[in-house]
Amino acid sequence: MQKMKMGMFYGTGSGSCSATIGAEVGQIVCARLGYTSAASGVLEFYRPDIVARANAAVTNSTALVIKTDSVGHVEGYHPTTSDFILVGNSSGTGNAWYLQTIAGYAAVSSSTVAVTAGGNIYCAADDHIFICKAANVVVAVTGTETVNQVYDAFVGFKNMPVHVLLTATGTDRVHGKFEVWD
Repeated sequence: MQKMKMGMFYGTGSGSCSATIGAEVGQIVCARLGYTSAASGVLEFYRPDIVARANAAVTNSTALVIKTDSVGHVEGYHPTTSDFILVGNSSGTGNAWYLQTIAGYAAVSSSTVAVTAGGNIYCAADDHIFICKAANVVVAVTGTETVNQVYDAFVGFKNMPVHVLLTATGTDRVHGKFEVWD
């Protein structure tokens, strides 16, 4: 394997903060992570390993239709309400990324499935819908602390994004450096 690229990520917010490293050609590796947790909280790393496509555009709605195979599977997997979706929005409205729970999953036709997201999203037709299995979420508990040097905090799956979420009461911050290996 060889290092192909380096980059940075940053997020801040009150009550929670997040940062998404978009899909890269290769595997995303966190070289260094820093965070400020204003109170005891949770630091989560969402690492999708499956990608679907939006069948149609979605504007500020929880209703999403994705393209599947004839039995409602995406890359051979049947998503459940324990899983998450990470939506990359190319439509230019709303945020660039939305992380949501899967609140419902039901067949629409022989090649599409209706996904009810746990919150509103935006996306254009054919945008990537990354599916993160519950087993691919790494969770760490934080205290009231500022930590500036955590090395190798997470490794994503090849050609997939990674979403970092810190949830704690008060003003939170997460930042770091990532590398892409192929």
